[in-house]
Amino acid sequence: MNLDSLSLALSQISYLVDNLTKKNYRASQQEIQHVSTHRLERHTQFLIQECASLITKPNFISTLPRDA
Repeated sequence: MNLDSLSLALSQISYLVDNLTKKNYRASQQEIQHVSTHRLERHTQFLIQECASLITKPNFISTLPRDA
């Protein structure tokens, strides 16, 4: 994954937590949940793409660890 997008997400969550008040608690909670959910979806999509890419390589079997 792109490290910059990860840093951005962590910075956004950190900012929300640092500026948390009783008035913005619910909105901040929802935004943190939104950021977390979309990060998980992107990681899952990346994993699917990488697996599909590996399976189509002619040396797929030789790239697997033998100790596993």
